[in-house]
Amino acid sequence: MIALLGLLLAPLPRALALNHQTKQCGGFWGGDEWSHYDLPSGWKAYYPDHDFIQTEVGSCQLSGEWKPSVEKCCKELGYSFVSENIGAQSGLPAFVNMLITIVVYFLGPFLPILLVLGVLAVVLVLFISNRGSKPSRTENPPGPEQIRTWGKTVRRCPKCSTLNMTSLSTCRDCSADLSSAPTVDNPFL
Repeated sequence: MIALLGLLLAPLPRALALNHQTKQCGGFWGGDEWSHYDLPSGWKAYYPDHDFIQTEVGSCQLSGEWKPSVEKCCKELGYSFVSENIGAQSGLPAFVNMLITIVVYFLGPFLPILLVLGVLAVVLVLFISNRGSKPSRTENPPGPEQIRTWGKTVRRCPKCSTLNMTSLSTCRDCSADLSSAPTVDNPFL
């Protein structure tokens, strides 16, 4: 894990970049753990092998300070120098990369455990918040005036003793089957 983190944090090597269509040349650096630079379209990067760069149009030696060395290589290859880094910055802002790096470095070994605990916490919160919140059909039970309109006889649920209209096939409170439920005189008439 630490080795992988080391690879992610290592700066990318510098390169010489050429645009063969426009005959332009410049330095290119891909970035490091804090920033990332993309090579513009039409450009090709050539990475040195022990300060020696081989391209399709020739070779040159990079030595000493970066900018003068790149300018010298561009001139030797017959291309015009445009910049010491032609890369366009992309990706996340540096502070976000820094936070991600810190989290990965310090919490990396514990991330699977933290992920499982987080999922369990969400499931527990959802379970507790939904427990007992199932709306009952009798949260607003019918009053005596409404039950009177059900007729002379009603069905009494054998499971919960709730009074139901005779036209219902299941209890309005507990959903029990009312097909064998006894009919009783409506007590509100």
